[in-house]
Amino acid sequence: MMVKYSCYSLIVLLCIVLTGCVGGRSQPVISQHAANTKIDASNQVLVKKILLDFYRDWQGVPYRDGGLNRKGIDCSGFVYLTYLSQFGIQLPRTTSSQAQSGKIIHRTDLQAGDLVLFKTGWFDRHIGIYVDAMRFIHVSSRRGVTLSRIDGYYWKGRFWQARRIIY
Repeated sequence: MMVKYSCYSLIVLLCIVLTGCVGGRSQPVISQHAANTKIDASNQVLVKKILLDFYRDWQGVPYRDGGLNRKGIDCSGFVYLTYLSQFGIQLPRTTSSQAQSGKIIHRTDLQAGDLVLFKTGWFDRHIGIYVDAMRFIHVSSRRGVTLSRIDGYYWKGRFWQARRIIY
């Protein structure tokens, strides 16, 4: 009788433990800024602070195609998650759809929060979020979530367009 209960207890315990291991996409946590405030693009200091704080939380998280969590994330996923959790704005999930969001702006008019898009191959596109002084946050296939310069060696000749989401 004792063996029967021990076996049953072990099975129940394993079910409980393994249920906690089941992967799944967790819902993004909406920040206090996004929940309580409509962010005004004219407040560049606040937008920049929000972006850099979020970047510090995610810095170094590795690249993973289709990823949307701290185990791995791709460039469009990071943009999607940043806008949803920090600004309460739900953008499309893919780079090609994000490239059609908001309004197109000239590179010389960039502000914190603008999307910056690059042509990295014949059909490949890459996206990030502009912060300031020619710097943008994105997900590199080698460095994960990182901060780079738009006018840097790799990115300078690949710049494609910029789009404004926060007005």
